[in-house]
Amino acid sequence: MKPLVTILTYCAHPSLAYGTLLTFKTVRTGFSTADIEVYDNGSHPDVRDQVMAECARIGATFTGIKPQSWVDHYKWLLLERKPDGRPLVILDPDVIFWESVEDWSFPGTLMAGRRMRRINARRIVQHARLHPSLLWIQDVRELRKAMGSHPETLIAPTLTAIDGELHFWDTFSRLYEELVHWHCGFGPERLDCFDHLFFGSHLPIIAAEAKDLDVIGWGHVMASTGNLEALRGIWRKQDLFFAGQDGAAPPGISVKRGDRQTRRSNAAKQLASNQGMEFAELELAAAMEVLARRVGRQQENS
Repeated sequence: MKPLVTILTYCAHPSLAYGTLLTFKTVRTGFSTADIEVYDNGSHPDVRDQVMAECARIGATFTGIKPQSWVDHYKWLLLERKPDGRPLVILDPDVIFWESVEDWSFPGTLMAGRRMRRINARRIVQHARLHPSLLWIQDVRELRKAMGSHPETLIAPTLTAIDGELHFWDTFSRLYEELVHWHCGFGPERLDCFDHLFFGSHLPIIAAEAKDLDVIGWGHVMASTGNLEALRGIWRKQDLFFAGQDGAAPPGISVKRGDRQTRRSNAAKQLASNQGMEFAELELAAAMEVLARRVGRQQENS
């Protein structure tokens, strides 16, 4: 049975549209005949129009939704919407396909995806999970049954202090730990069929707060300049990068005092000079501030 593929898009500024539009270039390589549905989560109007045009080109449905957190969207997909019996594939817009994955099947499992390892960093422990960039739910109804009486707590990210150490469960991390024996991690053969551009639509907000994103940033340069073939197999370099985070300060958004808009503007300038990207710095800095508030609200609600 062909899966139903669902994509959530959000892009704050046209300068970052290359990440949001990436998967439309090859999604029909990965899913040649499957139904594809796209939900736009309040993107910049210019980007939204481009997403709509791409949906028409590949034969996908397009729905504009009221801005919400990505977690709320996942909850709607997995907990609220009536399942139609098909496998459900959650797909990030910053994924590129090299081969068909449409006929994959994972009988006897609840979910399958790229396994992200546990990272024991200096300031925070990041728990393992299946990454939602390409997340395969074999049977939504069976997953709901297995999630128990409080399923929403297994989806949302949480940050908790345990014995003086911060522990971070990202989206789906708790679900992975709760049902680990019912999950399937992609092996190298399957990982070679696609690649994922981390932070595809919001690299500047990450770069404003974290260091040592060389592999991640390099991937963005390749994507933004159209050198897509260079991204083939980047998952191996990414795995090495994340493995190197053990004992190091973790990548991600940290809470700091000071002028955040100035830092984000500086991050845009740094990207422009070091990575060869062209950004309208002031406009992009403002857009990043909007995104930061959305991320902040999500962290407060988790």
